[in-house]
Amino acid sequence: MKTILAYGDSLTYGASPVPGGPRHAYADRWPGALEAGLGGRARVIAEGLGGRTTVHDDWFADADRNGARLLPTILRSHSPQLIRQEHAAWIVATELVRAATRSAAAIAAPFGKGPRTGQPVAARHLSFTTARRTLITTVRAATATASIPEPARAAAHHTALAVIAAARVTTDRHRHRDHKIKSRRAFSCAPRGITTRTAPARVHVCGTAA
Repeated sequence: MKTILAYGDSLTYGASPVPGGPRHAYADRWPGALEAGLGGRARVIAEGLGGRTTVHDDWFADADRNGARLLPTILRSHSPQLIRQEHAAWIVATELVRAATRSAAAIAAPFGKGPRTGQPVAARHLSFTTARRTLITTVRAATATASIPEPARAAAHHTALAVIAAARVTTDRHRHRDHKIKSRRAFSCAPRGITTRTAPARVHVCGTAA
């Protein structure tokens, strides 16, 4: 069965022409009349809101009435199939980013300093965020399409992997220890090694301890 989304303003909502009057019954609203006229061939969803406009904002309203801004969200909420497709696309994109990270780790130079000096770089040592942003930039620049010459595509591919390979993630293993700093602490009376304790609460109501 097909689904029809009736997206509109107070007419779709079924507001009464009398100020403060009751809302029209579902069968009397035009989405309900449309569904009845279709004879069960489609399901009509009434998504109306009084005062909704096409693109204008009402900063004094108690709800967002910008129809163009809310329409994508409303479409997704009433289209589970779209959500399933987007979830599958997200999984594929994540796996592509991880594959690019593994390829970048294979060509990355070994660590040059620190406790891992001389050790090879693994995919977990590279920034996933940098890899994602680099691949998005490559796709938007159309440098990864098959229509461009092979040398240009290979050069763009190597450049993207080099950018990903240079984005190392470093973890401070001593981040939980006290650090000697020259600047003043925000709370000098509360050192890092302070211990916490639970104190009983005393609430005074009208001058009487409770």
